[in-house]
Amino acid sequence: MRWKQWLVVLLVVFPALSATGCGQSQSDVTGTVTLDGEPLSDGTIIFFPANGPAVSTEIKAGKYTAPKVPTGEAKVTVDNNLAKGLVQQSKNDANPRKDPSQGKPPIGGGGDMPADVKAALEKQQQQAAEATRRTQELIDNYRPIPEKYSDSKNSGLKVTVGSGTTKFDVPLTSK
Repeated sequence: MRWKQWLVVLLVVFPALSATGCGQSQSDVTGTVTLDGEPLSDGTIIFFPANGPAVSTEIKAGKYTAPKVPTGEAKVTVDNNLAKGLVQQSKNDANPRKDPSQGKPPIGGGGDMPADVKAALEKQQQQAAEATRRTQELIDNYRPIPEKYSDSKNSGLKVTVGSGTTKFDVPLTSK
């Protein structure tokens, strides 16, 4: 019976302690990311702590807040690959983007459509139009950043995360 108790300790308690890092402290990191002095419209910032898992968060209008970054030294990367991919895709697109809300009614004319189905269709068309607008906004605001910033070994970006909220502004240059 005693060996079963030890087995429970090994299978339950030990992994739980390992997953929590034995109480390693964490802090939020917040700041602004700029490219040549202008806020980076969209992107991703990733923190690679020396001790602990990587933490990533979105950059919106140059601002970010990364929650629960392990304290201590962390390497940092920044990229905007989502916008880059959208720009490349739009250049390869032979057909110009159409606003889905301007589409034709469903086959059958849609005149005798039940009210709840019609409302759901209109909501879907509004969501599609908003997604198209947002995608176009990403494409319009895209500014390429050098590849070095997306490599934790070559970015040259690092921060020491302390207790409490750590402020870390990231000034990138396109050269």
